Amino acid sequence: MNDLPDDPVYRNSLRESLVALAAWFVCGVYSITYCYLNGYGRPPEEIETYLGIPGWVLFGIFLPWILCNVFAWWFCFKFIKDDDLGASED
Repeated sequence: MNDLPDDPVYRNSLRESLVALAAWFVCGVYSITYCYLNGYGRPPEEIETYLGIPGWVLFGIFLPWILCNVFAWWFCFKFIKDDDLGASED
């Protein structure tokens, strides 16, 4: 009982959108959780710095940002399929 259409363009776009949404959700949950646990409610003397950047900013914002850019490159150039949409009706 599969209610999805057999259109490969629809199936590919659904798969790609679910992967993008899952990546967004995982990165958001990680960033919010890490920054909350390591950045809030701590005295400034306990916060580690790396080249003047607080550790919670480096590992909670910058690192996921870089990893998301790498993921976006892979997603755009390797994962997304170029589907044939048929002939144009010009």
